[in-house]
Amino acid sequence: MTLPIEALKVTQNSTEMMWLLHDRAMKADGNILEVGTHVGSSALVFMNAMSLSNSDHMLVTVDPWGMKPYPSSRSKYGDDNQRDAIASLAVAARQFHTKWHHFKMTSLEFLKWADGKHAWYGGKQIPYQWGLAFLDGEHVFDTVHEEIMRVLPNLLPHGGILVDNANHQQPNGISMKVALAEVAIRNELSFNVHGFENDSMVVEMRKL
Repeated sequence: MTLPIEALKVTQNSTEMMWLLHDRAMKADGNILEVGTHVGSSALVFMNAMSLSNSDHMLVTVDPWGMKPYPSSRSKYGDDNQRDAIASLAVAARQFHTKWHHFKMTSLEFLKWADGKHAWYGGKQIPYQWGLAFLDGEHVFDTVHEEIMRVLPNLLPHGGILVDNANHQQPNGISMKVALAEVAIRNELSFNVHGFENDSMVVEMRKL
């Protein structure tokens, strides 16, 4: 089992984190949603895992690019990012035979629109329901909280939610991790924290 070399070259995240995403994608029993595509590194990892597991599910990526102002962003998002990412992901989707499509909009715009809708592949309707959701867009609790609450009604039994950069300190002084733990308790979700060598942190929540 190997990760696509393109993903390992372009990512600024740790290899350990990529293996976590790869493992969860291999086990996902449903479509995968990625919020925050940037240069496409984690989406490539998802495609690789879905191919190795012979998944017949969809990968849906969401990122507005186009210099959309993210309050917490330290990276430049522009049209060149979009063109490069879409080009590499299109090639990879063809190579891995992935049912992949991208939405150039914010996460909340997409989640509001997608509720109750479906995509068409192979002459069949596939509803926008999720076996795994990876939230790596705007690292502000209010946004992440609304993303989670909009994902949950369409999260399949035993489906999982991964939230990246959960160690971000919020303006009120509370860490994202602590705030997400309260969300997990209120919604009867399991709660686990994964820490990595570059000080990044991923929170994992799963339907019980």
